[in-house]
Amino acid sequence: MNKYPTYKPSNIPWLGDVPEHWTAGRIKQLFQNIGSGTTPIAGTPKYYDDGTIPWVNTGDLNDGELYRCKKKITQIAFGEHSPLKLYEVDTLLIAMYGATIGKAAILKFEACTNQACCALSKSKIADTKFVFYWFIANKQNIIDLSYGGGQPNISQEIIRNLKLPLPPLPEQTQIVRYSDWQVSRIGKLISAKKKQIALLKEQKQNIINAHLYGEKVMLKRLLLQPLQYGANESGVEYSADLPRYVRITDISADGLLKTDKAKSLSSEKAKPYILKDGDILLARSGATVGKSFLYQSKHGVCAFAGYLIMARFNQKLILPQYFSYITNSSYYEQWKSTIFIQATIQNISAEKYYQFQIPLPSIEKQQEIIKTLDKATAKIDLAIDNAEREIALINEYRIRLISDVVTGKVDVRGVDVPEFEPVEEIIDSSEDELIEEEMEETI
Repeated sequence: MNKYPTYKPSNIPWLGDVPEHWTAGRIKQLFQNIGSGTTPIAGTPKYYDDGTIPWVNTGDLNDGELYRCKKKITQIAFGEHSPLKLYEVDTLLIAMYGATIGKAAILKFEACTNQACCALSKSKIADTKFVFYWFIANKQNIIDLSYGGGQPNISQEIIRNLKLPLPPLPEQTQIVRYSDWQVSRIGKLISAKKKQIALLKEQKQNIINAHLYGEKVMLKRLLLQPLQYGANESGVEYSADLPRYVRITDISADGLLKTDKAKSLSSEKAKPYILKDGDILLARSGATVGKSFLYQSKHGVCAFAGYLIMARFNQKLILPQYFSYITNSSYYEQWKSTIFIQATIQNISAEKYYQFQIPLPSIEKQQEIIKTLDKATAKIDLAIDNAEREIALINEYRIRLISDVVTGKVDVRGVDVPEFEPVEEIIDSSEDELIEEEMEETI
């Protein structure tokens, strides 16, 4: 790919040089409308029941074109809350804080937002999609400008004063079309990888399911103590001298403990929530409801956060490893689906977990099953890990490609972009960004 003939300093610390003919402008100079929204009081029926007005939360933002959101509010809520505004199609939304900080989306339907979304619309100088791609490419650099310790905040003022290098408008349009084309190609590749992972996980579930048998016993009869909810505390910066604070986003879809973005909790606050070897953590709400994690002493001293439930089993009756396999079976998935049929939101309380019927063979048989499944699922787990690593590498390539074109490192003005089928969103493999941001902001 060609470079531009001549460059000049951008005067943006992280950016370096930009093409000489590009100009620059701050966000507040580029967009006529810059705003946000608010959150009507949660649990107020007149604000939410039978709502008709789409209400976007940062958990909806998908780093792509946004065609739907999870929640709606009523006309009464809209009328009684002056910060709520109806934003037009093609408004650019950016998450200012929470689990999805820095994430962006192009709104493809009229909607209002909560207070964590910054909305940018109406520009005669900039192509909104070009600015969107610029935010995608510079996400981490922008997050680094945030303030706050436990809860980093980009703030609307920071966004207003961000300085962007701008090519002429026709050149922006060409950069957008080229980026759309490449993102579409990459999205299809990632989609194929994700389908492969889904098939592997289904295969694993079926293998596990075939090894579950025995008289069914309710979970509550197998516990050493009542199920325990996690701490409703804010974590602090991770320290090896403090207990690690395990949150719902720290647990991967495969029940492993992530090593990045770790938090700690003070020893005093952590004391009632310290985990013991063999404890199982279960997600009780959110996008990954039902997800489980088997704690082992190798993880170090850990406490657990809200939106998680801890089960401590009588290991004379059931082995934690056996129960962990159950939570990765289609049997468990089918049970969860029966729970969700009875509720408007996906939530599994301790009371519901108590009623879970567990197929229970003898301890000796459980040991045999664990040994068999360890061997039978090892290759599948390796294949899943490899596919997920490939997705991560492809995503890194996607960001580099977008960054190169929106910052002028490569010149795509002469590239003949073919006709292509667009994708609705840039696919992101970050598990923690699937969690509803309202939950994460409380823990």
